[in-house]
Amino acid sequence: SSACPVTAEGTIQDHGTVSASDSVDWFRSVIESRDVEQDVREKALFALVQTESDAAFRYLDRLLTER
Repeated sequence: SSACPVTAEGTIQDHGTVSASDSVDWFRSVIESRDVEQDVREKALFALVQTESDAAFRYLDRLLTER
């Protein structure tokens, strides 16, 4: 819709809802990928924190304690 702040070069399709673990896995793959630009990785990290899922917090805890 015109109220949506998301832009894309191609058509965006709605694939329904995704489980929390699938979301964490996807965000993690973006965050850990060296092929993705730094600003995109930072946005994925911010979005992951916003999910407030237990799986996200476990991942973030492990990420922070390993470094």
